[in-house]
Amino acid sequence: MNYFTEQGLTEDECRQKIRMKYGERARVMIQKSVRIGGVFGFFAK
Repeated sequence: MNYFTEQGLTEDECRQKIRMKYGERARVMIQKSVRIGGVFGFFAK
Protein backbone atom coordinates (compact mmCIF):
# COMPACT_ATOMS: atom_id res chain seq x y z
CA MET A 1 0.00 0.00 0.00
CA ASN A 2 1.32 3.44 -0.92
CA TYR A 3 0.43 6.77 0.66
CA PHE A 4 0.36 10.06 -1.23
CA THR A 5 -0.43 13.67 -0.32
CA GLU A 6 -2.48 16.04 -2.45
CA GLN A 7 -3.23 19.71 -1.85
CA GLY A 8 -6.13 21.78 -3.13
CA LEU A 9 -8.50 24.54 -2.16
CA THR A 10 -11.45 22.17 -1.73
CA GLU A 11 -11.98 18.49 -0.98
CA ASP A 12 -13.52 17.97 -4.44
CA GLU A 13 -10.47 19.49 -6.13
CA CYS A 14 -8.20 17.07 -4.25
CA ARG A 15 -10.36 14.07 -5.16
CA GLN A 16 -10.29 15.07 -8.84
CA LYS A 17 -6.48 15.31 -8.73
CA ILE A 18 -6.29 11.88 -7.10
CA ARG A 19 -8.57 10.31 -9.75
CA MET A 20 -6.56 11.87 -12.60
CA LYS A 21 -3.17 10.78 -11.20
CA TYR A 22 -3.94 7.37 -9.71
CA GLY A 23 -7.14 6.19 -11.41
CA GLU A 24 -10.63 5.30 -10.24
CA ARG A 25 -9.46 2.55 -7.88
CA ALA A 26 -7.61 5.01 -5.59
CA ARG A 27 -9.13 5.39 -2.13
CA VAL A 28 -8.89 8.27 0.35
CA MET A 29 -7.87 6.74 3.67
CA ILE A 30 -7.20 9.86 5.74
CA GLN A 31 -8.44 13.40 5.22
CA LYS A 32 -6.91 16.37 7.00
CA SER A 33 -7.37 20.14 6.67
CA VAL A 34 -4.25 22.24 7.09
CA ARG A 35 -3.97 26.03 7.14
CA ILE A 36 -1.14 27.21 4.91
CA GLY A 37 0.51 30.61 4.73
CA GLY A 38 0.95 33.54 7.02
CA VAL A 39 3.89 34.57 9.14
CA PHE A 40 4.94 31.91 11.67
CA GLY A 41 1.52 30.30 11.20
CA PHE A 42 -0.35 33.52 12.04
CA PHE A 43 -2.49 35.46 9.56
CA ALA A 44 -3.12 32.35 7.43
CA LYS A 45 -5.94 32.27 4.91
